[in-house]
Amino acid sequence: MRVYRGALWRFLPLSDPLVDTFVSRDLDSRISNREAAAVHQWLASNRTFHIMRDHWDHLITVPGGLWGARPALRRQLADKLGTQLNKWMAHPGHKNWDQRALHSVVWFHAAVDSVQHDSYTCQRFPGYTVPFPTRRRNDTTQYLGQVIRPPDGSGVPAPAEKLLKCPPQCRPREHQDWEYC
Repeated sequence: MRVYRGALWRFLPLSDPLVDTFVSRDLDSRISNREAAAVHQWLASNRTFHIMRDHWDHLITVPGGLWGARPALRRQLADKLGTQLNKWMAHPGHKNWDQRALHSVVWFHAAVDSVQHDSYTCQRFPGYTVPFPTRRRNDTTQYLGQVIRPPDGSGVPAPAEKLLKCPPQCRPREHQDWEYC
């Protein structure tokens, strides 16, 4: 069995007393203006957690590479969650171990104290879910958390993506014309 504990290391800032805000991202994903706009919207709120789901197959509560927290807003809770996540690191995991840990440890609290930006599954999860503040660039199949290939083309080719219209209820109220939101 492969050990996937390294995917949990990126959550260590949650219980660091010197950290006010952190975001967790996958190293093989590109940061975009769309993501920055969503993060800025979260930071303007008084919510502790931020979760982004930008693909029709983002069917998990807390994607390991698309969430963040402001431990300074709830330091005791952040310390408690950090301790619990550290316990998950003590055991050999498997693929998606990080997301299972986040679901088990963080989701209960994040569901009631988060901004959740969601393009497709906005009615699937409880809590404060909002549309992304920007339209998907050029109606493309690009999405937050998408794996990118190195410029030399090496590595595993990215699978072809389906371009799906986002449900009207997941679009901004003032932009129902954003079919590919």
